[in-house]
Amino acid sequence: MQLADLIAGTAVAVAANQGDESYRQLAEAIQPHLSDECILADFDIIDLAGDEAPVNMLVLEALADRADRGMDSLIGMEAVYAMAKATLPEFRRQVASKEQGPASPQRLP
Repeated sequence: MQLADLIAGTAVAVAANQGDESYRQLAEAIQPHLSDECILADFDIIDLAGDEAPVNMLVLEALADRADRGMDSLIGMEAVYAMAKATLPEFRRQVASKEQGPASPQRLP
């Protein structure tokens, strides 16, 4: 697990989706764990279209939650990664439906 990659990918996703409520909640959960010495993402090299950024976002959200609750950060992370990867197709469908807007015939009622 590369925490820097998790943080960088999530920072880009949060910055790129500032109007989305779920990203705002994620940013609020992560912010208390950052410091002035944090190195943030290089927006030129992170690929938000790939699988890594959304998987890392979910993992970082889980890590922030664990830190808030004083839990061990590593126990069970294999399951978190597996769940993040397994739910990636549904995540992509939800993002696509938000991008299509209410006038799209593919949008669910």
